[in-house]
Parts: sequence; C-alpha cells; structure tokens
Amino acid sequence: MKMMPAQRQSYLNQKSIAYAERMMTRWDKLAKFLIVRYNDQVVKRIDEQGNFQPWGRDPRGYDQQFIDAIGKATGDRYRLKEVIQRRER
Repeated sequence: MKMMPAQRQSYLNQKSIAYAERMMTRWDKLAKFLIVRYNDQVVKRIDEQGNFQPWGRDPRGYDQQFIDAIGKATGDRYRLKEVIQRRER
C-alpha cells in the first residue's frame, strides 16, 4: 500500500508523538519510584513484585568519609544543635 507524502508525514508524526508520550510516561514513573524509594537517605523496601512495603525502611545515610569531608569543609554549620537554636529565635 502506497502512501501519499502528506499521509506519510502524518503517520510518522503520530508514531513519533506516541513513542515520545510512552517514553515520558515511563520516565515519569521511574522518577517517582526513585524519589519515593530513596528520599532523605531512607530507602523504602520493596517486595518481589516491586511494590513498596509500608513498614520497611532501611536508613542508609551517608558513608563516614563523606560525613567527615563535609564536617571539615563546613565546620559546625550543619550540626543539629545549631539548627535547633536557630529555629527557637
């Protein structure tokens, strides 16, 4: 079956739009999954089907080398005691 140039253009545009929408939907789903799973350095556990378990959390945190480097670079700026004192003002 032969298509006219306008029909080919329309067909390719529709296919391109459909593939782009499918890709963006998958990327959006992946982004939401990663944000929910790894938010605030607390990793939510998932079951075999990939669903989040409401009770499972794994507090990974940062490794000690990173914590030491930030502490050395910023001094006491990020210490919890100072944050609490600033909130009370």
